[in-house]
Amino acid sequence: KQWYQRRVAITAGDLKRISREEVKEKWDVLDKIEKKRLQKEAKALNNIHGIQSGMKTKAFRAISAYQAYSKEHMNLGMKMTEIGPKWKSLDEDKKKEYQTIADEANRERKASMNEQLNEQSSSP
Repeated sequence: KQWYQRRVAITAGDLKRISREEVKEKWDVLDKIEKKRLQKEAKALNNIHGIQSGMKTKAFRAISAYQAYSKEHMNLGMKMTEIGPKWKSLDEDKKKEYQTIADEANRERKASMNEQLNEQSSSP
């Protein structure tokens, strides 16, 4: 415990907090070439550490059987107000078919997202 307290005291004393305003002031003073160099360097460091700079990854959200059914029927020209009641009256076998369709679509989407993430992490 003593070692930890000494370690924290040393690192806390060495660090200086810089406000956003101070960072902005220093950034504004730099010329375009220096800014580009720093951005490129930051992007490279982020890639090394697995951070996607400037790009947020969407979490994978699986579609449901109802969503697969809705999409198919909306493409046929039905309105959402008509689709809901039809879904409720659908027998379980038909609902299972749409669940199979949704599961397949989810597998494809997940594989595609994983492929994109692998491409982004491997590119410099």
